[in-house]
Amino acid sequence: MKPKILVVGTQHGDERLGPRLQRFLRSDVTGRYKSVDYLCGNPQAYKRNIRFTETDLNRSYGVKHPSSYEEKRAQYILKHISEASYDYVLDIHTSRADVGKFILVTHLDGNVKDIIGASPYTRIAIMPPHIADCSLIGNVPNAVSIEYDRRLTYQQQSLQDIVGLLDNLLEHRFQPTQRELYYVADKIPLDSPVSYESKNFELCPQGFYPVIFAKNSSYTAHKGFAAYKRELRNI
Repeated sequence: MKPKILVVGTQHGDERLGPRLQRFLRSDVTGRYKSVDYLCGNPQAYKRNIRFTETDLNRSYGVKHPSSYEEKRAQYILKHISEASYDYVLDIHTSRADVGKFILVTHLDGNVKDIIGASPYTRIAIMPPHIADCSLIGNVPNAVSIEYDRRLTYQQQSLQDIVGLLDNLLEHRFQPTQRELYYVADKIPLDSPVSYESKNFELCPQGFYPVIFAKNSSYTAHKGFAAYKRELRNI
């Protein structure tokens, strides 16, 4: 039996890799991807080609009393995922930071481990609860975020990577591969002396590995994330 998979695109309305995948899925006439659904995360922001309308959608989960459009949209998405009982949830993002491509997770167990094992990505960043609790992956245990440098949005390889991941999940193909694991500990504060010459996933003079770090980042309250631990593991 084929697993049920949900792809969430455009949680941030100006990110275009998710819609590319949606067009691919719509064009399929073989029926191979009939158990794969696509959901536009933030339709209003997508139509306006902006990151969000009121509050950042991927910081709007877990709100007890939602009031903004994105907070209400987050509740709808969580309800949809719960009612549809998806086996795997793939949250597609593109970043202004020079990150290449990697997976963002909150843990390495269960169905998340399956997604990693079915994927071509060799870099994995693990987010702690105090950072992830407002995000989609922090509220959906079988979800991962797939992050690309936005300059890779229209490269054919980017689409092929995700389609290959879907194919492997649908066929239950999981291949343990040596991967780089980066354990995020906290946010990089705005007053941190870390230089913008420092590169993502490379040890900086301040003793940590920057993750989603860029001078012209979308973040306004911090510079990115700091991982103090890196390890290699077959997963």
